[in-house]
Amino acid sequence: MSRNIHQHQQYERNSTTRLPSPIRKTVSKYVHCGLSQSQIKLSLIQDHPHSPIHETKLINLINYERRKNRREIFSASQKHKKIIFPQSRRLMCWSHMIRKCRLHRNLVPKDLWPSMDQDIHSLQLSFSDDILNNGVKLFLQKWNAIPSMKNFMEYFVEQWITKLPYWYEGAVFGKPATNNGCESMNAIIKQKYTLRNKLHLSAFLPKVEQMLKDWSDKADSSPFSNNTTISSDTELQAYQWSLTVNQSDILH
Repeated sequence: MSRNIHQHQQYERNSTTRLPSPIRKTVSKYVHCGLSQSQIKLSLIQDHPHSPIHETKLINLINYERRKNRREIFSASQKHKKIIFPQSRRLMCWSHMIRKCRLHRNLVPKDLWPSMDQDIHSLQLSFSDDILNNGVKLFLQKWNAIPSMKNFMEYFVEQWITKLPYWYEGAVFGKPATNNGCESMNAIIKQKYTLRNKLHLSAFLPKVEQMLKDWSDKADSSPFSNNTTISSDTELQAYQWSLTVNQSDILH
């Protein structure tokens, strides 16, 4: 089983890969305050007198902090994507979506949050656009009638109905609801091959060749399964459940 990306042993990390976290946070703060590059450098010397600061890494970090919140830099690619692929959909990982909603649970009265959380889960199970749209209508009708839900509903509608609406099961047929597989592969690349180092292209290409060889060899020994294997015990448990379940709960 792969380790989480935060579970690396310290000896696996290259301490010179990037600037230390305290310095990164300080740089981010000063960039948001509008300081120039020279002002940031002088301030860092005062704030972190015992920490060596690599000039190139500092410049790259400052440029990154200045760019990351400027939407106009990324809007061009999104615009052309809509022109070239007008029917494409930008899927949102369900796991990340519900996690973000739960971070905003302070906008919901404590006694109402369990019901809200359950309703969001019910919406996510929609297996077609029509079902989701009808579900959203009922969802809005129910929760907009409660004045104390106003702030959360404004957040939910803007973020998850208007901006990023494709987080439900039927958004795209045959695609997983989460990007756990991609994140797992990303973690393996960092843990086993790059050790979280930022490699030059000449050093990274041999790593890519090794990855492809390893994954190809593994595919031969444990091929991808297209069908789910159901054991006899599971079939028996499913049958026993079908005899005891309240069918009216399923139908209604």
